[in-house]
Amino acid sequence: FKMAQPSTSAFSSGLAVGALAAGGLVLLGSGSQQVFVGTPATAPAASANLRASAVSAEAQPASSSTSAAGTSAPVLTCGAFAAAALAGSTRASRRQSRCTQLPTSLVAQQGGASVARRALDQSSRYADLSLDEEELIKNGKHLLVAYIMKPKAGYDYLATAAHFAAESSTGTNVNVCTTDDFTKSVDALVYYIDPDNEEMKIAYPTLLFDRNITDGRAMMCSVLTLSIGNNQGMGDVEYGKIYDIYFPPAYLRLFDGPNCNVVDMWRILNRGMSNGGLIVGTIIKPKLGLQPKPFGEACYAFWQGGDFIKNDEPQGNQVFCQMHECIPEVVKAMRAAIKETGSSKLFSANITADDPNEMIARGKYVLSQFGPLGENCAFLVDGYVAGGTAITLARRNFPSQFLHYHRAGHGAITSPQTQRGYTAFVHTKISRVIGASGIHTGTMSFRKMEGDASDKNIAFMLQDDEADGPYYHQEWEGMKQTTPIISGGMNALRLPAFFENLGHSNVILTAGGGSFGHKDGPKPGAISCRQGEESWKEWKAGKFGDVSLSDGIIEFAKTHEELKGAFLTFQKDADQIYPGWKEKLGYTGESSVQAATFDWAKKAAAASFVGSSVAPAQKESSVARRALDQSSRYADLSLDEEELIKNGKHLLVAYIMKPKAGYDYLATAAHFAAESSTGTNVNVCTTDDFTKSVDALVYYIDPDNEEMKIAYPTLLFDRNITDGRAMMCSVLTLSIGNNQGMGDVEYGKIYDIYFPPAYLRLFDGPNCNVVDMWRILNRGMSNGGLIVGTIIKPKLGLQPKPFGEACYAFWQGGDFIKNDEPQGNQVFCQMNECIPEVVKAMRAAIKETGSSKLFSANITADDPNEMIARGKYVLSQFGPLGENCAFLVDGYVAGGTAITVARRNFPSQFLHYHRAGHGAITSPQTQRGYTAFVHTEISRVIGASGIHTGTMSFGKMEGDASDKNIAFMLQDDEADGPYYHQEWEGMKQTTPIISGGMNALRLPAFFENLGHSNVILTAGGGSFGHKDGPKPGAISCRQGEESWKEWKAGKFGDVSLSDGIIEFAKTHEELKGAFLTFQKDADQIYPGWKEKLGYTGESSVQAATFDWAKKAAAA
Repeated sequence: FKMAQPSTSAFSSGLAVGALAAGGLVLLGSGSQQVFVGTPATAPAASANLRASAVSAEAQPASSSTSAAGTSAPVLTCGAFAAAALAGSTRASRRQSRCTQLPTSLVAQQGGASVARRALDQSSRYADLSLDEEELIKNGKHLLVAYIMKPKAGYDYLATAAHFAAESSTGTNVNVCTTDDFTKSVDALVYYIDPDNEEMKIAYPTLLFDRNITDGRAMMCSVLTLSIGNNQGMGDVEYGKIYDIYFPPAYLRLFDGPNCNVVDMWRILNRGMSNGGLIVGTIIKPKLGLQPKPFGEACYAFWQGGDFIKNDEPQGNQVFCQMHECIPEVVKAMRAAIKETGSSKLFSANITADDPNEMIARGKYVLSQFGPLGENCAFLVDGYVAGGTAITLARRNFPSQFLHYHRAGHGAITSPQTQRGYTAFVHTKISRVIGASGIHTGTMSFRKMEGDASDKNIAFMLQDDEADGPYYHQEWEGMKQTTPIISGGMNALRLPAFFENLGHSNVILTAGGGSFGHKDGPKPGAISCRQGEESWKEWKAGKFGDVSLSDGIIEFAKTHEELKGAFLTFQKDADQIYPGWKEKLGYTGESSVQAATFDWAKKAAAASFVGSSVAPAQKESSVARRALDQSSRYADLSLDEEELIKNGKHLLVAYIMKPKAGYDYLATAAHFAAESSTGTNVNVCTTDDFTKSVDALVYYIDPDNEEMKIAYPTLLFDRNITDGRAMMCSVLTLSIGNNQGMGDVEYGKIYDIYFPPAYLRLFDGPNCNVVDMWRILNRGMSNGGLIVGTIIKPKLGLQPKPFGEACYAFWQGGDFIKNDEPQGNQVFCQMNECIPEVVKAMRAAIKETGSSKLFSANITADDPNEMIARGKYVLSQFGPLGENCAFLVDGYVAGGTAITVARRNFPSQFLHYHRAGHGAITSPQTQRGYTAFVHTEISRVIGASGIHTGTMSFGKMEGDASDKNIAFMLQDDEADGPYYHQEWEGMKQTTPIISGGMNALRLPAFFENLGHSNVILTAGGGSFGHKDGPKPGAISCRQGEESWKEWKAGKFGDVSLSDGIIEFAKTHEELKGAFLTFQKDADQIYPGWKEKLGYTGESSVQAATFDWAKKAAAA
């Protein structure tokens, strides 16, 4: 094997953008490799109408709350509808067209010419503002993504945008020797920027995206890994969020799309095949706590007047309501209701699980019970918390069933308060692409959850054959529609204005409180919702004359007792939506049921739908009363945490939670606990004593510090029907499910979780870890030290033979190579050609070096069967070297289901959890979801062998020196989190993997901060960016560990760590070469190194800046 030598043009044509953390801008010129150093530019004054045209209803995010502990951990590698679609002229003004003048240069910013030059150097490869959007769409070879992106203070917009594109495609933070001309041909390119409005558009060649080896189909996890992967944690980006995606026709055809939708429901209900109107549905309430017989009785009662019942998203196979007892009761109720009413009925059964085999077992069991009524049964999947892999499993294994996508938890990234990830518009658009039959889309401000009247554009994108998004016009080419499902505090009174806003009623309603909260019970509740549709249609047809919608509905209610009963039940809604209703209906009583407030003040535009604006109700007295009512059931501040832990029956969760202005803290906390367990927004007739015994309880609040702790009975969580094991998707569905979109919560984020011992034992935990790697490398079984690894760079663009050559070159000095997270089965580097080259390289390297080698192959896919096929193929090629091969899974974008696929199907392989994209919710800028600490703790519970944990501020990505606590939680048998002490009871450790701008010079301080070196390093740029190539780069990293150990042992006397490392470098050429390569790092970490090493030259390679000013403790 010989390394192919890159041409000079490979270095002179452009610059790989580095993430600069300390503020100094250090740039590499093109031809002469000239270095430019400057201070950050003065940020321009913010535009007065920043993003106003884009998201008029989106609140500007508040500053992030301070974490009680670090939120990132160690693997080292170098290398809501928040923006609902806008209509008409607003959209036209934001979409690029031939007649729109594009910004081709940036206004010079005060603070230094280096900034302008940096923008020019960056854009020379990863930006081309001359590209025309219409031409890109016409050519059909690029997936286009529109972002709202803000650089951190002092960073030039175009430079940062180009770095963003580089990190999202073929780039790394330094120049690497393996970049060739083909690699550059598949670069993602920034083609439009509007710094004043923080808008950026990137064109991704579709060749970049992974394809199935089994059928050549596309996979959404690959799209997300690139478009919201590592760019979500870049050190120079304040935030970046996707607001629209355009799928070119040829690429769109590679996705499954839906197989069933509401048309199939209309057919079953004998309503024809078009314009069949509202499916009147409900959620069984209470959402948890009913036992099998009461559950069946509740179904029967609703089906007397309604069409469709769904499992609430956490309902499944709880100990107190097991599937094999509950489903037969549902079938019995359906048969009786069909016989008595003469109308068909529908049910949506929750088959969500961590394990795909469990999902398939659930689906088969349910169909076996429904028998000839099988087509009446939909399958519900909690698509956000379980991941796209779970959706694809249901779509491909049960293609004839309506695939019901529940999005519980999505608000963690789609909410207007969240500045990363993607919007609810993008989330729901993706759901159609991957095959959801229906998805919960919110109710456009007409209910208890967050939303906006303009969210109707989401329905258009789901249901129409072509539709406009905020930035792009999408043609679906006959792909079946995905049906909007509306839920969240809806009732009959809210429906007419909703239909008027949307323009039709061809949606699915799941009104839990609106049915079971009706004063006369679920049958009249269901009928009232149907009458809500009928009354709107009659008003629309002019039956009531020239009157407002409000008066028309009241007129209809005079002769329809069920709708009239809704007025008497939900009087707070009636007061706000239907002014004067009491006099017109001849009623003078007081409200008996409290519904969620219909927020006219926030959504003033909706007033036109009922005829007149209404003054917002005064909140003060109702809030106080609500606080008392809420806490009487869902809060108990007398509970003692030590006793809860001792009893071992509760999973404890610590949040940072802030109510919206005007809401009482305890009231909101109790509502949060209710929404996270057995509660709903109104009193329901089906609540019994057992239900109350499994309520989640707020047991601690500190309003001043926004701290809240909730105890969840472990009985609440779903269990497998196949083996009784626990599932993390159930924990997440409750703890960060619908509470992430509550209308009275500004934000709520998990900062720690405590797993009681008996419940912890129900999870898989890891089967392999770094100990297995040490064994394979002949280092014993304990304290085997650093695994020197890399990521093949460039991350995308290498073809099979150059890929194999790159592996061979690194393995001359290093231990471990991982596929970069987007690498898999690209058209230009197919797995059946690439993996044999890797095996050939490994065998040669083992023979020549006498040392074993390791490789991590990416088996991530949307389809679990594809993952299994990839794993089996890779093992077939590695043969007797099979144990030398780990399996990498992009666990955040593919979801926990994908992790469980690997853990259970390949238990003997090291399970390499890559977290690309996690920054969308774990970042300090994000106020919802969970922290990086929680994310990595969860990874150990579900069985990851190793997980990327960041570099504790010692690399290019976001992080903090205190993130070492993440490593302790992963590796120790007991450890302290920010709030709880966790005992692991001998569960195997998950190994920290450190990556993101690391090189030999950064390692010693990292080890000193952590206290040991028993981690896995994946240094891409730190190896392939070394001036002498990947072999010396790998050796230099090993010497980084050796030099720290020798300094620690006092070999260099009483000197600083900095001087000790320099002393070691004097006699070790590879480490000395790292000083000469990454000189900007050397200048900051090792002051005076040039004089001490006798070097006076200039830097030839630019590394990411090591931010001493930010992380002074590391000094």
